[in-house]
Amino acid sequence: MTRRTWAWILGGIAFFLFVAFLAVVGAGMYLLGSHMRIETVSRQSAEQQFERERARFAGQKPLIEAGGFDEPARIDPSRRPAPGRIDDLHVLAYSAREDKLVRLSIPFWILRLKRQSIINLPAPDDSEFGRLRITVDDLERYGPGLLLDRREPGGTRVLLWLQ
Repeated sequence: MTRRTWAWILGGIAFFLFVAFLAVVGAGMYLLGSHMRIETVSRQSAEQQFERERARFAGQKPLIEAGGFDEPARIDPSRRPAPGRIDDLHVLAYSAREDKLVRLSIPFWILRLKRQSIINLPAPDDSEFGRLRITVDDLERYGPGLLLDRREPGGTRVLLWLQ
């Protein structure tokens, strides 16, 4: 084959890879946009939304005990595994400083693509000792339910649950 033929072949492959890359990026942006909502709300309105979501798990302690600023996070020792079908990881987060409420729903099949730890909370001294790592397998073993309910002193709050 001549050099010109090879140039056309390599150019075609490069063009195909570029179009495939754009398709993957576009699909990712569409997926994220369709599963995330950000709105500006008052602290009172945000608190009402948190309480409405938290009421669905009345009497249930979160799987992750986040402790205080100087305490490491840990899995609640009283929580027993209860496997069940998990479709989504839901995140509700509020920033009091910006008055922003974020709702995010991540399809669980996306999390299954990553087998390493998906929740990685460092120890207070940022060392490897005491670091809490939770994998998709851990989440599947404990099943649907409340994962984390964290309230910071400044009014920031995060609620995670599996459904």
